Order: sequence, then structure tokens, then C-alpha cells
Amino acid sequence: MLMSRRSSAFPPRPPHPSLGKRTGGRSEAEERRHPWRSNNPLVAFRHAANGIGYTLRTQRNLRFHCLACFAVLVAGLLLGVGRLEMLALLLAVGLVLVAELFNTVVETIVDLITTDYHPAAKVAKDVAAGAVLLAAVTAAAVGLIVFGSWWQRQ
Repeated sequence: MLMSRRSSAFPPRPPHPSLGKRTGGRSEAEERRHPWRSNNPLVAFRHAANGIGYTLRTQRNLRFHCLACFAVLVAGLLLGVGRLEMLALLLAVGLVLVAELFNTVVETIVDLITTDYHPAAKVAKDVAAGAVLLAAVTAAAVGLIVFGSWWQRQ
């Protein structure tokens, strides 16, 4: 006979050590299911910053994209491009950085699931890398349009 997780055959899990005794308003069942969650929004921001920091430390392509994005935005400021053009540049470079972060997520999950070669794993990684390439080409096109129109005005 199969027993459900809620039956008394399974003892309750102890709370996660980093949370201490306070559950932050969550039920005991919720605490057992998600011991890493916190009601403090600053903790969520810290986790997000840790994820970006990890990706910056481990992914050469993200470092390159960050450097290129910084150069493009500084050039836009120094050349005095308009507000709408700067907004277009910000959105384009943000798209590239977000695509690179999602690419890292896909690669990490695939590597977690399998260490062997699998055609589906290759497809997942290739599609994620293709998304980064498409975002980078789009950002380059936006940059060419913005800086090209600035150059023509001069």
C-alpha cells in the first residue's frame, strides 16, 4: 500500500538551520516544503545579485557583453544621443544581458541533469545560445541605427 507524504509514516523535516525557529508567518507545512524562502524582499535581491555575480565570475561571454554594453552606453552619453535613442540602447543591451543569463540557466540545468552526451541536451544548449546570438544581433542593429542617425545629424 502506498502512503502519501502527509501520512504519519514520514516524520516532519527539521527546519532549515539558516532560518532558525521563526517561520516568517508561514505554516509549518510551507516551511517544510520551501525552507529557503524568506518574506524579506532584501533577501530576494541578495539572491538575484548572487546569481548575476556567479554568472559574471564564470561566464566569459557575459563579461564581454557587459563590457560592450558599458562602452555603448558611455558612447551614447558622450555623444549626446537623444532620450528615446538612449532608451532603445538600454533596452537592446538589457535584452542581451538577460538572454546571456537565461543561457547560463539552461546550460547549468542541462549539466545538472546529465553529464553524458544527449541530442536533446545539445538542442537545449544550442537554442539558448541562439537566443543570445539573436539578442546580440538585434542590439547591434539598434546600435547601428542609433549611432548612424546621430552621425548623419552631425
